[in-house]
Amino acid sequence: MALGKRVGSKIYVHKKYMKYAGIILDWDIYYQIVTLDRYLPNFNCIRYDRKTNEIALQYSKDFDTSDEPEVTETVFINENGMVRTTKANPDNPQIWHRKELWVGTDYKGFNYQKAAERTTSYVDKLTAYDKPRIGYLKYWNEVKKRIGIK
Repeated sequence: MALGKRVGSKIYVHKKYMKYAGIILDWDIYYQIVTLDRYLPNFNCIRYDRKTNEIALQYSKDFDTSDEPEVTETVFINENGMVRTTKANPDNPQIWHRKELWVGTDYKGFNYQKAAERTTSYVDKLTAYDKPRIGYLKYWNEVKKRIGIK
């Protein structure tokens, strides 16, 4: 069972499914995640960069309730052990798309099928210009109006 949203060398996954996304490959990565947990104990998502080995623990307060959840806070650790933290820009927060790819079909936090159907309803309407920009709320709201989704 391989899951997780893949974007380039990065894998995004809900923390309950990290072992199914190929993130827990060895004890060093597991130790980094456990170490980061003290900086962001309520994290619910993980982003792992296979190219740089950077791990990001991410918290979204509305992962289960929003169609496109906002990234509230992120703690990063690089392969040298350097830690940095970022918080959302309240005027234009980063958002996530295709959250159904981050979890298994057995996930209870939101309706998996409904989330997948929503993605299907808009993904083919996005232009090449849109795709790298829809990760921020202001641009996404413009695109939603243009393509006619709520």
